[in-house]
Amino acid sequence: MKKKFKVSQIRDLLNQVYNEKITFSRFVEILNEQAETKDIKDLISTIKVDKANLEHIAQTGKINGSLLTEIERIIKATW
Repeated sequence: MKKKFKVSQIRDLLNQVYNEKITFSRFVEILNEQAETKDIKDLISTIKVDKANLEHIAQTGKINGSLLTEIERIIKATW
């Protein structure tokens, strides 16, 4: 299983809560923001790009075909 957070990140945030630099609600918000960002980055890294896709973009300036399908897949997965 891939870890979403490092112990040091959680420790730092908890210390901020204990030292009243952030609220516990903000702590939870930060965790949710980071988890969402990591999930999206992981999804983006799965996009498959064919040479033909890049050639089409270079010629027309437009995305189509399997690359467009891959991007749509990522967008649907993040909603």
